[in-house]
Amino acid sequence: MTDEKMLKELHEDGSALSVKLSKSLDFPAVIEITKRGLFWVTRFAGGQQNAHTMPFARIERVGDIGMAFYNKEDELVIYFTLYEEWPGLDVSEARAEEVAWRAELRKPGRKESFKEFVDIERGDG
Repeated sequence: MTDEKMLKELHEDGSALSVKLSKSLDFPAVIEITKRGLFWVTRFAGGQQNAHTMPFARIERVGDIGMAFYNKEDELVIYFTLYEEWPGLDVSEARAEEVAWRAELRKPGRKESFKEFVDIERGDG
């Protein structure tokens, strides 16, 4: 399985990420490996502050449950894993937010405008 496929499967199964293992988690609406690094946009993005690109040099898989992204100094910069693996995370709340996000995307024009925003932030627009 490619890294891109594993990332997609983890995302579809419900995962969150932490930058440098901070105490806060991001819940991506979109997450991809691009030429510039790991790109993600959080759910309910309200602007550029919710779109991120983190350069990385290598990826280490953590079994089938996570991915660790390291910079060129071999420091962990992003950890992405299933909800159930994050200590203290209310998994039911995280899943409820997923449902609310999907409902948001069903509103007229919302999916298209979000896609346009993502394309611009990724550098495709």
